[in-house]
Amino acid sequence: RQVAVPATAKRVSVKWTGIIAKNLHNGTFRSPFSPNDWNSNDTMPKRSSYQQRVIRNYYDNRDAIMVQRLGDLVTDLFLAEGKARVKLWKRVATTLEKLKVPADRIEHLVQSDNPTLLANELKELLKES
Repeated sequence: RQVAVPATAKRVSVKWTGIIAKNLHNGTFRSPFSPNDWNSNDTMPKRSSYQQRVIRNYYDNRDAIMVQRLGDLVTDLFLAEGKARVKLWKRVATTLEKLKVPADRIEHLVQSDNPTLLANELKELLKES
């Protein structure tokens, strides 16, 4: 995809290299990171056995990680105010979805805006695990 660059933007203070600088000078910019521009030889390298083990351990322990994250969010909610609190409730909703808590329960917790109810939900999740 090509984007026309205004004449005033042709001079760039950032140091550009190779094709990007040439395209800026010509008045068009095309991202070199587009997958359509990759050669067939440009594939991602295979993961090492260590990397595979780290990824596998993450998914094996994902529920425990999410419960820990939820505990941290409960603590933060007790201290947060205003916009930060709204953002935290969005993160709580996402975390609860990953823990497969029913959507109506999540909606009730978020709408109540009560960290104590969330702490009680966390206790129930800890009992289950």
